[in-house]
Amino acid sequence: MKRIIVLLIAVMVLGFTVTSHSSLTIVGADFRGNSLIYDSALNITWYDTAGGYKTWQMQADWTSGLTMKHDNNTYDGWRLPSTVNGGVMSPGYNGTSSEMGHLYYRTLGNTDWGLTNTGPFQHLAPSGYWSGADASSSAAAWYFYFNDGYQNENGKGASYRALAVHDGLVLPIPGTMALFGSGLAGVAAWVRMYRRRQE
Repeated sequence: MKRIIVLLIAVMVLGFTVTSHSSLTIVGADFRGNSLIYDSALNITWYDTAGGYKTWQMQADWTSGLTMKHDNNTYDGWRLPSTVNGGVMSPGYNGTSSEMGHLYYRTLGNTDWGLTNTGPFQHLAPSGYWSGADASSSAAAWYFYFNDGYQNENGKGASYRALAVHDGLVLPIPGTMALFGSGLAGVAAWVRMYRRRQE
């Protein structure tokens, strides 16, 4: 009996631990069903939307103008992701210190052979995405290719997609503690019922 209870609690704790340490968690969605995905490794929230190809200025205006409301709270302060290699801007592959590079290589586990894993993202495409960082010239900005993990700079008049990012957790992570608590309550009820049967 004790072994069964310990096993049930261990399975629940393991399930809670895996859920709570997962790097990407869907915390909500907009009215169109586009997900808000919290990245616990970087402490940012990604806005997964199927935006089209636009110039850097158009994408920067779109992200900075985003406003989301939830439970009488307004969430603005969205931005384009950063693209930095160890504090120094440099073109190439395997740059994991940038937000998009970290997402592509470390969190999703992709290589420079292509976007094979998109995780919970529904709209992440194997194409170029603008970053919020100016390049060597103010007329250029950095971009990241999600088709092969390459980052470089290009003129701001070029057309790329964009991911909006918000610092921190935008919405509370849904149900993790409630699920864990209800599981413990279920085990306690099962133990009481088992003991009554034994009497």
